[in-house]
Amino acid sequence: MSRPRSTFAALLAVLAGLAVMACESPQTSDVTAPTAPRFLATTEATSPCVWAEQVQGIAESGALYAMFVPDRWNGRLVIFIHGLVDPARPLALPTLGAAADTLRARCSALAYSSFSENGWAVKDGAQRTHELGELFAARFGAPSHTYLYGQSMGGLIAVELAEAYPTQYAGVLSECGMLGGSFERFRYMFDVRLLFDFFYPGVLAGTALGVPEGIDLVNSIRLPARAAMVANPDGAHKIASIVQTPVPFSSDAELVMSIEDQLFRHAREVNDIIARGHGEPPVGNRDVEYTGALDPGLLEAINSSVLRFDAGRYAAHYASLYYEPNGELAVPVLTLFTTRDPALPAVMNELVYQERVATAGRSDFLRRQQSSVAYGHCTSRLADRVAAFNNLVNWVEPAEQVQP
Repeated sequence: MSRPRSTFAALLAVLAGLAVMACESPQTSDVTAPTAPRFLATTEATSPCVWAEQVQGIAESGALYAMFVPDRWNGRLVIFIHGLVDPARPLALPTLGAAADTLRARCSALAYSSFSENGWAVKDGAQRTHELGELFAARFGAPSHTYLYGQSMGGLIAVELAEAYPTQYAGVLSECGMLGGSFERFRYMFDVRLLFDFFYPGVLAGTALGVPEGIDLVNSIRLPARAAMVANPDGAHKIASIVQTPVPFSSDAELVMSIEDQLFRHAREVNDIIARGHGEPPVGNRDVEYTGALDPGLLEAINSSVLRFDAGRYAAHYASLYYEPNGELAVPVLTLFTTRDPALPAVMNELVYQERVATAGRSDFLRRQQSSVAYGHCTSRLADRVAAFNNLVNWVEPAEQVQP
């Protein structure tokens, strides 16, 4: 099957806009019995496609979903998997916005879900995304290839699905994915808050184990943290010098942004994370010795002063609820990453997963692509995303050889 080389570039232009979340009222839809696939079997017309069907609905789980199929479907389905949504927000679908007009002119199908819950909902996100593929096939027929494109937490979900259902997905693009797993992320997030409180006592409301409900994340977390570090950057540099908190940065400005970003994420999510563990944290630091290239006396003070706590009794429950990737890949997974990601440093993330894949003997199924943007979380340029997706498709379907 051949098609214009611009198809995937245009598709990625649309997918790049999916990272922006907005509220959209769902419409109930009827899901019919499976039908014969309607994609083109041999040739593909060069004139623009139009949407033949647009479906929005609510799954039995309560998740909102949307599916779009063009009149001359080329057989490919791209399922977009969003990242974490603030637990305090109502459920809402991602929205295509102005990019919908571009996608309408192309011939690939698209689907996405809100999940049935917000927050660090990795297990739910995997279930809802997987059921979305089943809903799509029941309504429109089975795609020739189903690709998963996940960002941040969605990148972790995409990898979970690739590991669990290798026969049902053709390939995965994981952009800025939390591939080190949930526990690595929780440890880093808690440790950054603990150490910030040591070097900047009294600046932030709450503790590493919780913040006041309804807290203003900007005025009570971001701005005071930024002001404290700008006034005294030495504390921020010391946090980054500790082994457990390898904050990524190349300048004082990036250092402040990285710590501020992590403190924001902590305050946004910690209450939800603790609640999911029945009032107990998923990780502990009771036996952790904080080390690094600092004065021994300072390290002793840190280790004797920081808040200590144990992981909750529901650690096994967390392990099942918040997926830990094992590296057992059997389908192509391509990651798109920045070298300095403030959400989770590479040594606790991409490199951890790369090692797990190698240990499992599956390195042939993992490729990594570095973004042209060095700093940020999910900040790759459109050209990076286009190249990454084209590379994935060429890997999965070498006969197609799409070009940027």
